[in-house]
Parts: sequence; C-alpha cells; structure tokens
Amino acid sequence: MSCRIDAGHFTLGPVLGEGHTGMVFKAKDLKSLRTVALRVLPSEFPKNDAERQRFVQAVKEMLHLDHVNLVKLYGAGKADGYHWLATEFVEGPSLSQIMKQGRPTPVNGEETIRAWEPAYRVAVHIARALDYATSINLSIGTSRRPISWWPSRETTARKRP
Repeated sequence: MSCRIDAGHFTLGPVLGEGHTGMVFKAKDLKSLRTVALRVLPSEFPKNDAERQRFVQAVKEMLHLDHVNLVKLYGAGKADGYHWLATEFVEGPSLSQIMKQGRPTPVNGEETIRAWEPAYRVAVHIARALDYATSINLSIGTSRRPISWWPSRETTARKRP
C-alpha cells in the first residue's frame, strides 16, 4: 500500500499493526527522509475536547524523552481528519511475535539459550524504561501488552508511545 497524507509529508508502507488505538504503518517521512513508525489514530478520535487536550499534553511530554529503551517520538499532527504520531522505527518483530515463536533456536552453532534468558533480558530493558519514566514523573499509560514492546537487534526492548 502506498498513499500520502499531510500534503506529501509521509509515504505509507506496509501495516505493522492494528488495534483499538488505530493502525501503525512503516512510513517514509519526506521532510526528514527517515523511516518511521506512523500511528494513525481512529477517525473518531478525539471524542471530546478533554481527550484532545490529554493527547496534546502527552505528546508534549513524550517529545522530550530520550532513553535507550524508549522509542523516540519525532512528531504528531492531524491530516485529513486523522491524528497521527511519528516515532522511531524499530526493525524486527514485536515482543508479542517473539513470544509466539516459542523457545529460542541455536545461533551460529551455539547451544540453545535457556528459555528464560531472552525473556529475562527483555524484562530488564522494560524495567529500565519504566524506571526512567517514573524517575521523571511521567504518567505511565495502561498499554503494557507485548504488542507495544519492540526488541531491537541489540535485544533492547523499546516501548512504543
């Protein structure tokens, strides 16, 4: 799928995920020329002015976050009646997809890692992200489901906004 929103600001690629908070696309930001994860919120968002104000406040807070275990928020806006969030794109499967794969397999002929070790490493990175967020008094949302976490190639789990 390829289409443009916001006067050509993004070119949308494949859908990465879909849920109650909208759809996430792999996209190309034509202003910065970087690949981003673009979350397009449902057309009925916001339901009221209070919800819109909470969204604006959350975006303002997230724009300043800088931590290795958090996905960077590049920007947010509204185009064609849809609100969107552009975040750092993390290559690879979500934590949910990794969990569905089951036990790890040998890498480069090495012995299979004990089943708990990858989960432990990811849990440590998630704990670091949550510790950072709480240390700066950031309100933690309710989305702590595996679909919201994306381990990078360095096995650093990153939380999507």
